[in-house]
This record gives sequence, structure tokens and C-alpha cells, in this order.
Amino acid sequence: MTAPHSLAYADSHANGRTASVQMQFASAYEENHSMPNQRRGIEMGKESGLKRRSVHGREAPNTSRVSTDELVDFMKTQTLARTVKEVTRLTGLSEKAVANIRSGLAGASAQTISTWCRNDPQFRAEYFYWCGGYVESDPEFIAGITMALNSLQRRKGP
Repeated sequence: MTAPHSLAYADSHANGRTASVQMQFASAYEENHSMPNQRRGIEMGKESGLKRRSVHGREAPNTSRVSTDELVDFMKTQTLARTVKEVTRLTGLSEKAVANIRSGLAGASAQTISTWCRNDPQFRAEYFYWCGGYVESDPEFIAGITMALNSLQRRKGP
């Protein structure tokens, strides 16, 4: 496939036209192959009349959305109930990050919460309960049973 300017050049010489044909062809090519709103000064997405769509979903009428402050408070309570070294060992966070959570300056990512849930049965039970999960008994009791069963399995081996 040849470039548009070479077609204009060949066409202009075949018909004996001047360089103005080349310029007209090149201008028409740019107009048809550039972004449609680029030359007219119209913002992208405004020409079609469609409204911009939101990336945020709407809250369902029968649910309550957890606020950031609620999650930060929960994480703050959980980190204050444990030593900094224990939380760093269980989550993989730095001591500075744990200090920020303890002071309420920061929350925790889903990755951090998931890692902590995998490594600490008591935190997992408390987080499950905090999220609205139904726990038939005290979260500490469930954590104790989980730790006892894990310990028993380690002793028996595979």
C-alpha cells in the first residue's frame, strides 16, 4: 500500500496538475484520518450527545456501604490489640505502616487484610463477624478451635 502523498503526486503528474492538488489531497486525508474532534475544538466524548458514564456503582437500596472511617477504626482497634511486631509478622507490613494504622492515619488494603486473615484465625473470625457474617459463637472461641485443629494436624502429619 502506498502513502497518500505519493498517490497525490502520481495523480497530479498524470493529469498535469500542480502542487495544489497534492495539498488538497493531503488535507482531505488528514481530515478523514485524524481524530474527529481534534480540528473542530470540541472536547472528546461531547459530540455524540451521550452523557459520561460513571465508574462508580450505585448503592443498592437494601444495603449499607461500609465507610472508610469505619474500616480505619476497625483496623486501628485490631492493631492496638496486638504488638507491632506481631502485626508486621502476620501482615508483612512495615512497622511504620502499622504505626500509621494504629494512629488512624491509614487503613489497610484488601491484600493486607487477606494476608492477615490467612495468617491469624482470631483476626479472620473478628473480621468475618465485623463484615456481617453470622458466627454461632464468640470469635475467640472459633479462633481457638481453628488453632487447636491446625496444631493437631501438624502433629499427625499428612
